[in-house]
Amino acid sequence: MVSKTQKRKHFDAIISGGGMIGLPLAIGLSRCGMKVAVIDAARPQTQLAETFDGRTSAIAYASYQMLEALGLWQHAAGYAEPITNIHVSDTGTFVFVHFEAGDHDHNPMGFMLENRHFR
Repeated sequence: MVSKTQKRKHFDAIISGGGMIGLPLAIGLSRCGMKVAVIDAARPQTQLAETFDGRTSAIAYASYQMLEALGLWQHAAGYAEPITNIHVSDTGTFVFVHFEAGDHDHNPMGFMLENRHFR
């Protein structure tokens, strides 16, 4: 609740969570002229620490293109590794699926990136 002494603020969008979806969405909406707030339980300094999140995510090529269009990829590019091969197999069978970047105009199929570098 807002007290009488606090100034009310108006936002066009309030996004809960400043992760891999929330932050790019907020930036995209703000570039369309919307006033956006992002609410996240963790402090930004904590989220950038090496010990915060040891996970790594695969960023699909389409998501890379979106991040590039938003001007965000340049900040993560130095930490990302291209996905040039995907091999899916099941132990006990001879059936597998294999994809290569050469099958897709030599573009990577995506990128691997530590979550902390994405933030």
